[in-house]
Amino acid sequence: MVINIRLSDRTTAEGDDPLGRDWYGYDPDATPEQLWANNRGDWFLSAKSISDERWAALNYQGRVVLVAELKDPDHVILVGNTRAPKKALRGRVLPAGHSIHEALIGTQVEYAPGSRNSIMYGPDPEMAGAVDADLPEAWDLPGAVGQGLQMDAEVRRAIENAAQDRLMRY
Repeated sequence: MVINIRLSDRTTAEGDDPLGRDWYGYDPDATPEQLWANNRGDWFLSAKSISDERWAALNYQGRVVLVAELKDPDHVILVGNTRAPKKALRGRVLPAGHSIHEALIGTQVEYAPGSRNSIMYGPDPEMAGAVDADLPEAWDLPGAVGQGLQMDAEVRRAIENAAQDRLMRY
């Protein structure tokens, strides 16, 4: 799965910003590294969810503008919150030419109408090819746990069909 982070227009950060940022949001003149540094954190994220993810995508106006690989994956817990602790992701920006960058950059990200949540989880680009190729062995990857929740109806249907085909072959 991919952690999709929806960006607003560039906004000046408060003086007590937990990441020490001057700004956050989308700036078309910023480098990819600046976009990542200024938008990688200050989110209410589940540590368990983060630990299961390998990719993050920043999107602006519904299109992916940056793709990052999460380290380990890892995160930083930000201090000074009165509610559940907010987190910042750790990772590196993927360059053009990297297969995951190419699979995600410029793609459309659909949020539920009226959704105010900036975080959404999307399908793993590495598994999308396995669904299309109908390779049942791809579902036996090490570390896969639980059923998960797939929001994309087409992917759900492809997984169901692959499972049914595997059962019939068995």
